Amino acid sequence: MFSDTSSSSDAEISSEDLMSDEEIRRVEKLREEKQNWKGRRLKYECGNIGGDRIGKKKISQETITKIIDQIKQFPTYISHYSRGQTEATFLSYDLTEAKMDEMYLEDESNPKVSFTFYQKIFYTNFNLRRKPPIKDTCNKCDASSTKINNVFKEQLQALHEEHLANAKLAKISMQNDMKDASTNPLQETLCYDMEKVLSLPKLPTNIVYYKRQLGIYNESIHAGSTNKPYAFIWKEGVAGRGAQEVGSCLKKFIDLHLKEGVQYLILWSIIKRSKKHNPIEVIDMKSEDFFSIQDIEKHISNRKISVDKTTVSWLKTKIIEIQKDKPFSIFLKESQASESRYQEVDISKVSRGRKIVKDFSPLTPLYPDGKEISNKKAEDINLKDVRKKCQKPDYKLLRSTNIVPYIIRWLSYNDFEIALFTTNLLLELTNYAIHEVSEESIKEVLEHSLIEFLVNILKNMDEDLLRESDIFMNILFIIKCCTGKHELDVLEEARDKDNLYTDEPPPSS
Repeated sequence: MFSDTSSSSDAEISSEDLMSDEEIRRVEKLREEKQNWKGRRLKYECGNIGGDRIGKKKISQETITKIIDQIKQFPTYISHYSRGQTEATFLSYDLTEAKMDEMYLEDESNPKVSFTFYQKIFYTNFNLRRKPPIKDTCNKCDASSTKINNVFKEQLQALHEEHLANAKLAKISMQNDMKDASTNPLQETLCYDMEKVLSLPKLPTNIVYYKRQLGIYNESIHAGSTNKPYAFIWKEGVAGRGAQEVGSCLKKFIDLHLKEGVQYLILWSIIKRSKKHNPIEVIDMKSEDFFSIQDIEKHISNRKISVDKTTVSWLKTKIIEIQKDKPFSIFLKESQASESRYQEVDISKVSRGRKIVKDFSPLTPLYPDGKEISNKKAEDINLKDVRKKCQKPDYKLLRSTNIVPYIIRWLSYNDFEIALFTTNLLLELTNYAIHEVSEESIKEVLEHSLIEFLVNILKNMDEDLLRESDIFMNILFIIKCCTGKHELDVLEEARDKDNLYTDEPPPSS
């Protein structure tokens, strides 16, 4: 009985709790994984598994900070083009991300990172761009193009077409004024514009990218009567680049080049592109060439009502006319169309019912002693540490006539970078001869060598490349510092010496 009862009970349990083969395999697998996990944990704690290698490729925050600090060392600037339309700042146009990464890796104290990771830090932590937009954009065109898909499409399209028509009319008017200036002796038309800021020095060393460079400003003026372009150039330490500086350049042109008998002077605040074969006359602006209008501003008033009691909109003004016999009246026109009329605005100040009349012929200098630059920039443009990276010139060459073959050997490659580096070497030689050498014979040798140097420049270098590069600026500086002569006089002497112009005489300065 007992055995029968026991068998019955076992059978009863087996029927209720019996697991399938699949469930048994699952349990065994879990048990095996648990044992393996315990074994791995034991080996990890005993050091048999390289647990200290886990996460070894993770880049530390210290490395990221070093990359950010290195990128912050590069000077940035606000674009001359489309300024106010973007919050981004710009690096030097020839400074690429690959170049920045290469300079980062050159420092042996910096941890090594991949270029991909360097790019990731560059884009996630900075709003930097490597070069500005290619051309100027019109705010009104951009605004109209953005809103053109809205519900007021037809109305905005009409306004946009009207704006383009006005721009086309202005361009035609400018072309007609330039053409009239070439045929009418009583009229002169000038197109002027501030060009892109150039940065100096330009040296073949990476240290320059970490420095605040000196700005070189260029106000370009194109004369309609002669179809000749002019470049009024000055450095940052002489003056700024505001309205008073632009007006001073126009005054300088009027004093130097405005032909006698002109009764109508038309100014267009946009540059006319010059043909490549038209030589550019470079004019070096000094601190005494810039004048202030602060005294004039104290005796004029900004009015929004014309003498006819009509409202004046300065933002809609397209043409401004000033008459010599009415110096305190400004005539405004809101359209290029010939049928639109002028509005006269009296800008003179009135004191106790009487107009204040003042003679403004003696203008005061804007920066009598030049415009100071910051101390940090002055330290950055000191080239002592740059000279350590560049080849030092052999000053002993100044004691013989071997300086010419030394320079010509570099120029024989007809390469822009080599020629630019050569002119920088010659700048150092010139500075050494003027300030550190007392022997007059050495200066005479250098002056004689300079003539031969210019001759070879004219013969070997491409004319367009020479005109657009910094080499020409270096040559002008060398001529003035070394010889004390005007650059055009030395250039004519060089041309006559080498007989570069055989068919016709050289042009006069």
